Amino acid sequence: MLEVRAFDSLIEEAPHATHSRAEVRSRSATTAAMRLPAWLARYPLAPVAIVASLLGAWITPRLGIDPLTADSPAFEALARSLLAGRGFTYHEPMFGTFVVHALRAPGYPVFLALGNLLGGTGTVIALQGAVNGLSAALLGALAVRLWGPGAGWIAFLVRFVWPDGWYHSGQIMSELLYECLAVLATLVTVAAVGRDSLRGLAWAGLLSVVALFVRPAGITIIGPIGLWLLWKHWRYALVYGAVVFLAWAPWPIRNAMRMHAFVPLTTMGGQVAWVGSTGLEPPIAWSYMASHLSLGEPGLDRYFWKEAVRYARAHPREVGERVARKALLNVVPIGRRPSLWLHRFAFLAALAALALRECRSRLVLPGGIWLAQGAFGIITNVMDRYRFTAEWVVVLAAALGVGACGDRFGARRTAWATATLMLLCVAVSLVYR
Repeated sequence: MLEVRAFDSLIEEAPHATHSRAEVRSRSATTAAMRLPAWLARYPLAPVAIVASLLGAWITPRLGIDPLTADSPAFEALARSLLAGRGFTYHEPMFGTFVVHALRAPGYPVFLALGNLLGGTGTVIALQGAVNGLSAALLGALAVRLWGPGAGWIAFLVRFVWPDGWYHSGQIMSELLYECLAVLATLVTVAAVGRDSLRGLAWAGLLSVVALFVRPAGITIIGPIGLWLLWKHWRYALVYGAVVFLAWAPWPIRNAMRMHAFVPLTTMGGQVAWVGSTGLEPPIAWSYMASHLSLGEPGLDRYFWKEAVRYARAHPREVGERVARKALLNVVPIGRRPSLWLHRFAFLAALAALALRECRSRLVLPGGIWLAQGAFGIITNVMDRYRFTAEWVVVLAAALGVGACGDRFGARRTAWATATLMLLCVAVSLVYR
């Protein structure tokens, strides 16, 4: 899109749009010295996306992952309500016959309803497998715009084999769709700024709101993109902000008409904040909500927000220690799962990117999104599936780090160092299990 130009053409223009001519000449000479194969010297997004999506749609249903989680029945109920013509008003399974209007974000149930309409749960899982492959292809395209084709292929391959991506593609949950939208919104933003396209920024704003409707964490995309655009030029921020507001505004208006209260997105924010503040399990909050339905959705939301703040004020040291622990878990891939080997490798390669000045300047926007996502998780909760939604930034930074090291120290040395680091991460993950 972006003024009827395909993404392939945008990517080919990327170096001239984002870097100075001196940098382009320097890196072109280095790339020539590296003698990359012809098929690696370009990153054709359309063919890569098609092949990756088809592979994802074929692989995911064959992984045998249990598609149901504790939240899946609620998403299914919302999807059935949409297909029955009742809109986003539905009976929350955890509350019996109690009718809710905005307890869940509305975006993922629309995707789920589409999958059910096309064939059921199997179709949904296949579609999510395709989204997983598409997300990897889009991340590669973003790396191309920020550095070059070599980094693009690295980002694509690492994200495509990322274990948690395949795991979440097999579950009826919103994390994977949200991640893909986050990558796409960032890519369109960077491409639009590179071409000085206000129309492209309007598309970026629309995509950002769609991501927000899939998961409330989408605010961690909108904030950093808005600030980054304001830093670039006030016109960019104005167009982006106006589209975001216009696309979002109908939802709180709809909520006010149904619940007679201002609900910007969902009525579950207070419960999530209370769980994050107290460290207690979510079922405790759900049980309280089920036994106090007379408070109504907005009333229960306000109650939990007040209790979360009250607990934090009464136990500042405990909450502070919990925040510090969550911050560490959000940054460092700690755990005993063997599948963390790739995350550990990407984390260390990302540190190399942060050590190089030429990489840091290109990671301002993705880094801002990662920091905002981390802050959001620290305030609410940190778990593997919440952390997954921002791990694409780690993969992107790792790809830029490897690409920059190849330019600075040579392809052969970087290849040996990368292989050694990867084997070390595999060995540590196999031993520490």
